[in-house]
Parts: sequence; C-alpha cells; structure tokens
Amino acid sequence: MQKARVLVLDVIDGNGLYETEVENLNDYYEHLKCECFDIANRKVGDKRFDIFVDDAGLFVDNPIPSVLDRNLQPMLVGNCIFANHDYEGNTTSLSDEDVEIIKRETISLINIDKEVNQWTAIVADY
Repeated sequence: MQKARVLVLDVIDGNGLYETEVENLNDYYEHLKCECFDIANRKVGDKRFDIFVDDAGLFVDNPIPSVLDRNLQPMLVGNCIFANHDYEGNTTSLSDEDVEIIKRETISLINIDKEVNQWTAIVADY
C-alpha cells in the first residue's frame, strides 16, 4: 500500500473531521475503531468518494450516524475515512479540492433524547 492523504470523520470519540495519512491496514483499523471494515462509494457534493466504514457498525449499541442522505436519514454509521481510488482500485490521496468539497457538506447534529451530545456528520447521495 502507498501512503494516502485522507479525511477521517470521528463520531465515536467526537474529534470531528480531520486530515491524516494512511499507509497500511492498521491505520484504517485505528481510525475506524473497528475489527472489520467495508468500502462504500457515495457522492458528496458533486464528486464520488470511497468511504471506509465499520462493516458491523449497525450492530453496536446506539450507533452514531456519520453519513446522512439529503433527507438527513442515516446512510452510514460510526467513524468514516474518505479517500479516492485509481483505475486499479488502489486507494489514492484526496486533493485540496476534494477536501473542500467534503468540508462543504459537513453539518453539526445534536441529540437531546437522554443527554445532550453533539457530533459532526456528512451529507451525501447514493
């Protein structure tokens, strides 16, 4: 694997959206905080991105939505990693423009059911 510039959306520890580099599988597991991940491809803004996500995220108690559709319904839960891929399917870095596209689709959510907590989510399309 080659090193890639990615954006991580951390809803589990509440660190929000941040930029980092990933180089190996351990990096993905560390940022996703999971044991098995999958890759979804979703349109964010006007571009499609690979979104690495916990494959068993819906099986945890009180999953936290991280990617929502335009009606603000959950599409993906738990921490996510946003990246690109090349024609061979290898993960590639996000460009400055990609980072700005993703940041423009970032919203803040508040849950007041049991206790007040706030987190960041991304709005996307299928």
